[in-house]
Amino acid sequence: MAIFIILALSVGVVFGYLFKVFVLIPVIAVVVVAAIGAGLARADYAWSIALIAVGVTIALEIGYLIGSGVRAHVVGRKEKPSQIAESKAAPRKGVNADLDHRDADAGR
Repeated sequence: MAIFIILALSVGVVFGYLFKVFVLIPVIAVVVVAAIGAGLARADYAWSIALIAVGVTIALEIGYLIGSGVRAHVVGRKEKPSQIAESKAAPRKGVNADLDHRDADAGR
C-alpha cells in the first residue's frame, strides 16, 4: 500500500506542476480503477481495496497541491523586481478621465 501512495504522490506532483486542475478528475478515475484492479488481482478484502483507493486518491491530491505550489513559486520567481515595482506604480495618465482631472487640479 505504501508504494501505491508514494507513486500517487509523485504523479500528483508532476501533474500539479505541468497541468491545470481539470486533469485531476480523469487521473483520479484511472488511479482508482488501477487500485481496485491491483486489489482484486491480489485477492484483498473489500475494505482493504477501498482503503487503498481512498489513500491513493488523497495522496494524488496532496501531490497535486504541492506541484501547483512549486509551479506558482517558479513563476513568481521569474518575475523581475523591476516588473513588480512597475505594477505597483501609480496608474498611467489617460486611464480614468476623472482621476486625470483631479490630478491636473491638484497640480495648480
